[in-house]
Amino acid sequence: LKLEKMFIDGIETDTYKQYLLQVTTNIAHHLNMRIIIEGVETEQQCKLLRTYKADYMQGYYFAQPMPIQLLHKELWRFKEKPAF
Repeated sequence: LKLEKMFIDGIETDTYKQYLLQVTTNIAHHLNMRIIIEGVETEQQCKLLRTYKADYMQGYYFAQPMPIQLLHKELWRFKEKPAF
């Protein structure tokens, strides 16, 4: 299950979005689904999403979009970040 950026924008201070994320991840995990959240832009968002047990995250916090040739050169950077 993939959640788009609009669910993440402002989540640091929006308790309704936090609750919605918690319920969504709980349902997904109960159905044996994994959840990926896009649009992660800050460390604070990343920490919060870890708290709610997001399986995967993507966004500018990790890297900006890049061509595949550059990705091969930059893969070492992603090993520095913890796996989600």
